[in-house]
Amino acid sequence: MRPGFPTLLLGLGVLSVARLSAATPEWSISLEERLLGDGNVLRLSDSDVQRLEDDPAFQTDVQGVEALKLEHRATASMDLRLTQRKGVVGSLQSLAGGKPGQGRLRLSWEGKWTQVEESSAMGNHSQRLQLGWQPRTGWGVDVAWRHLENFDLRQFNDRDTGQEHGASFDSDGGTLTLKARGKDRCAWFRQPGLSLSAGTSTEYYNAWFTEYDMESTQLGAELGWRMPLGLDAGLGYTFVSADNVGFAGAQEGQVNLGADSESGDATHQEDQVSVDMGWSGAAALKGLSANAALLLRDRHYQSELGELLDPYHAGRHDRRWTFTLRGKVELGAGLSLSPLVEREWRKSTAAWGGVGRVKDYAVLRWGLGLRWQLSSR
Repeated sequence: MRPGFPTLLLGLGVLSVARLSAATPEWSISLEERLLGDGNVLRLSDSDVQRLEDDPAFQTDVQGVEALKLEHRATASMDLRLTQRKGVVGSLQSLAGGKPGQGRLRLSWEGKWTQVEESSAMGNHSQRLQLGWQPRTGWGVDVAWRHLENFDLRQFNDRDTGQEHGASFDSDGGTLTLKARGKDRCAWFRQPGLSLSAGTSTEYYNAWFTEYDMESTQLGAELGWRMPLGLDAGLGYTFVSADNVGFAGAQEGQVNLGADSESGDATHQEDQVSVDMGWSGAAALKGLSANAALLLRDRHYQSELGELLDPYHAGRHDRRWTFTLRGKVELGAGLSLSPLVEREWRKSTAAWGGVGRVKDYAVLRWGLGLRWQLSSR
């Protein structure tokens, strides 16, 4: 996982600020091995599952529908207390409403490499780099960059050659987030925090499927607060506008309904709504925590070709739900266990009534992670 220019740029920024501060940075690192069972690795529809079983010519980069996945995860972070009371750092702190010497700068990196059982693909990897400035408690700004490489999908029909190939894509994205925290309102609404974010992202497919290339912009807001009994709640909304930049004006007859082809204009808008609830044990239950989250992605397509030339995308409505339940058990000595259960499913409608048969799917995932963490605190 090569850091690239964004990593270098943010790293130089941290080093520059560190030279202006006399504080010793705090740091932490963690390593995690996570084993997952995935009931539908490539998110195949029921018709594709049946075709995979009956048609020897239809194959994927994974042997079968179900598979085990092994995820190797690593994180590293550095926190720097901004003790400088004069100069550039002190001026920025005062401008942001924080007291000189009160601010903090945080640089964090997360990396993941996924291996899939009996897969001819090499697996995918991702990394995320974030630089955050907190002038005072509860207030701050974050800049983040994320890269995903070689995310494998099922086989599709290449409209240029008429042959089937496995599809995969790389993705890059940047996000700017502003965060603020208000005063307690009541026992059930304490430490309310609001974050506003804006970002861009790209998805570029392998050489067989460049017509799927996509560029997106997004705006989001998230509200979180604390409640009694160790409960935390969160509500989020994100709007995404995606432009199918790889689409080159498909002609009549190029959209092959019922086959493994998505030729056409896949430009769309998406509403994302998230709800989550967390719990952390206290006293006798210290070291235990759990989180439940529900995400709805409601997507509407707008094809420039119209219903006659592109009934696959024209008026298409995709709704994807993901429900996740996670737990965490602290074992001591920096070790923790994290069980996970996740359910994901999609329902689709379009001008062509058969789109649901091709696109609808359901996935059940379950697994366990073992994490080790070491920090200077």
